[in-house]
Amino acid sequence: MTIVVTEQQYRDRHGPPPAGVAERLPTLLAQAVRRILAEAKQRGIDLEARITAGQLDPELLADVACRMVAEVVNAPAVTGVESVAQTAGAFSQTVSYGTQAGRMWLRRDDLRLLGITSAAAYTVAISEPAEDGWWEEWP
Repeated sequence: MTIVVTEQQYRDRHGPPPAGVAERLPTLLAQAVRRILAEAKQRGIDLEARITAGQLDPELLADVACRMVAEVVNAPAVTGVESVAQTAGAFSQTVSYGTQAGRMWLRRDDLRLLGITSAAAYTVAISEPAEDGWWEEWP
């Protein structure tokens, strides 16, 4: 199964793309899908199998891919800056951009929405158990 997010899905969610992006839109959407699948694969999760099994709605994946592309194409033309802080006396201003122009990324809520989590519970023995078996007789 190949996951494809279409231009129409993008338009339904975010409207027409900005001028000069329409011809690149299929490429950007394919790139977003590849990044999502690669992130899932790194964590041992097969999203295509989950979609086939009915455990994941493919529209959720399309939502995330379209959001990733929309943030890239609508990002301000800032390069090399993720935050700016200015202070003058009692006044201060902070500007922070979550993505730089041309950079795609998955947010924490995207990962959670798609079920791409790496949370696990485990125990770590900090010492070896005693050989005399004293714990078996513990009251």
